[in-house]
Amino acid sequence: MDPRTEKLAELMRRADHLRLRLEVDRGVLTVTRPATGDRKEEEELIAQLFRYRSGLYVVLEGRMICARAHELLGAPVWSEDGPGTLKTASGDGSVAITVTPDGLSRPITRGCRARDLFVILDEGVGAASSPDNDPKSEEPKPGFFDRLRRG
Repeated sequence: MDPRTEKLAELMRRADHLRLRLEVDRGVLTVTRPATGDRKEEEELIAQLFRYRSGLYVVLEGRMICARAHELLGAPVWSEDGPGTLKTASGDGSVAITVTPDGLSRPITRGCRARDLFVILDEGVGAASSPDNDPKSEEPKPGFFDRLRRG
C-alpha cells in the first residue's frame, strides 16, 4: 500500500472514531458531524481529509455503488456481452455478472465496473431479490431481452 493510501485509511479510521460520517451524496462529498463532539478536533481532521479528497471520493463512491448494487442483486442487466444477471458487488464499485455470450451454451460469470452496464428495473417493482433467494437468478429473465434480440 502506498503512503497516501495508508494515510487516507488512517484518517478515515480517525473520522469513524470521531463519528464523522463521510459519504458521497448525489455526487457531492459530505461530512456529517455528530450532534455533540470536539468541534476543534473535528475541524482539524476535516482539514487533513480535504488534502486527500480525490482519493476519499473514489473510496466512498465505490462503497456507495457497492451498497446500491447489493440492493439490486439478482436483477437483469445489459452489458457488452448482452443480457445477464447481477451476481455480486465489491466495495470498490466493481460487480460480477452472469452472462451467456453469443456462441456459448452455458452462462459465465465475469467482473466489470458498475458504470459499464445497465441494471434493468421494472417500474413499480421493489429491489431485486438476492440470488441466494432466487434459484433462477443464474439465467437472464425471459421476455424483455428476447424482444430485443428478435427486434
